[in-house]
Amino acid sequence: MSILLSTPSFQTSGGVIHNPEDSAITKALESSTLIMIMLASTCLNSVTMFVILRTRSLRQTGHALLILNLCLADLGVVFLGMSFSLLSVFDGGRFVMSHPMICKYLNGFLTLTFSVTGFVLISCIAVDRLLLIVFALRFPPTRRRIYVMVAVSWLTGLSITTIRLLGTGRGFGYLPSTENCAGPYGDIIGTKRYLIIAGAVLMSMFIVVYGTITFYLWKGDQRLLRHTLARPKPVVKPKPPVGENGPNEIRMDSQVRFKVA
Repeated sequence: MSILLSTPSFQTSGGVIHNPEDSAITKALESSTLIMIMLASTCLNSVTMFVILRTRSLRQTGHALLILNLCLADLGVVFLGMSFSLLSVFDGGRFVMSHPMICKYLNGFLTLTFSVTGFVLISCIAVDRLLLIVFALRFPPTRRRIYVMVAVSWLTGLSITTIRLLGTGRGFGYLPSTENCAGPYGDIIGTKRYLIIAGAVLMSMFIVVYGTITFYLWKGDQRLLRHTLARPKPVVKPKPPVGENGPNEIRMDSQVRFKVA
């Protein structure tokens, strides 16, 4: 069942779509939420990119390259997706509907590309953690592997979005329920069933990956603990008694004393 079936009815007036349930409070909540998310995402991703680019040791780390690309994908969603959604909260989608090229390619094609790429990059980061921690000896870390992961992530996002653009025959259009140009979803991607399955697959993969990492680390701690307990304790020899006049005087008993030259 399409997402459109779950949205309320909308009336159009002068090319602008109006939701009968819209109110000043609803617009204030939507706009304030979007603004907070955009500011937080922009600040956090910008700081992360700045730290990675300014720190030489991080630039030479393959895992940091994956995080850097994830930050770029997140910023793409913020500037090309959320910014137009924020504008549509106030004008009802007038701007994007009056500029079909912006709606189709900037707010539609590129936003979906960044979104899909971000999901694939998150999956690659999880897999890279698994290989580094659990299978480090079998699959040693190489920059070539990171480059392949980055290329696969962006190519996957571009491929799925291109299929969405050309394969469904419906293109991208303004969708009032999300206030962006994701458009009426076709049969290839976007249905509720597909989104639920995709989310379930991603969550299952995260559970398996990080569960495996947690079990591996716990097992290593248990081996280290058993080795520590099984190791024999060193024998400490008792020190000879020291006399009252310093370490050179050894007291043999309560009556005989002599100094060591």
